[in-house]
Amino acid sequence: MRLAAHLCGTRVDELLRGDVAFVRRLHEEVGFGRVQINATSANGACVEAFGSDGGADECAAKLRAAFAQLPQVEFILQRNSETRPLWQRLLHEPSRNMSVLYDESMGLGISAASWPTPDEAVPFGFAGGLSPTNLQQELAKMDEIAAGRVIWVDMESSLRTELLDGRDIFDCNKAMLCVETVVAMGYQPGLDYAHDADGANKTDPSYVGTTDSDLADGADADAATRKKMKTS
Repeated sequence: MRLAAHLCGTRVDELLRGDVAFVRRLHEEVGFGRVQINATSANGACVEAFGSDGGADECAAKLRAAFAQLPQVEFILQRNSETRPLWQRLLHEPSRNMSVLYDESMGLGISAASWPTPDEAVPFGFAGGLSPTNLQQELAKMDEIAAGRVIWVDMESSLRTELLDGRDIFDCNKAMLCVETVVAMGYQPGLDYAHDADGANKTDPSYVGTTDSDLADGADADAATRKKMKTS
């Protein structure tokens, strides 16, 4: 299974201080190869830590050092207005194992009016109001903007179901609807995003990925399926 850890709350704060112990354990003992850093107030992170220029400089430096300590792990940073102090600094000289998730809804599942043109420096994904019902039309828009580059999509709130007993669960059946949509659009299973020992990106540029994630405090798995565009 391909797993990505979504860090929220105090786990984000640890990384902002340069503490990689938890992420290292997730990678070495559990097998997580991707880590998403949800450094937003909605996800319980201490955004005040990078609220000033000095604080943002320090947090960005700590993150860059963390990326260097674990070059085999892909670190995904939410890119939105709240995290701007971090990603602006990190994109000046981006680490080779860094990518960004365009999510102006900041993890709240609010639909995006349009998808931004991605930065050419790092791999990227899109999130915000995606669901099994609109994925086909939205992925077509993203595909046009991406112009053949690697992308993935991320969703969570639309993939939940409330059971008769009141429990709210992540619904794998809804996640599979997304996979079926991607396959029906002409994509085929491909390779994972991967890095070699020095962090070099080995991903074929013709691959597209979809990610269905379950966000919670600490870290949760998401099922990531890579897709390769048909050339015929």
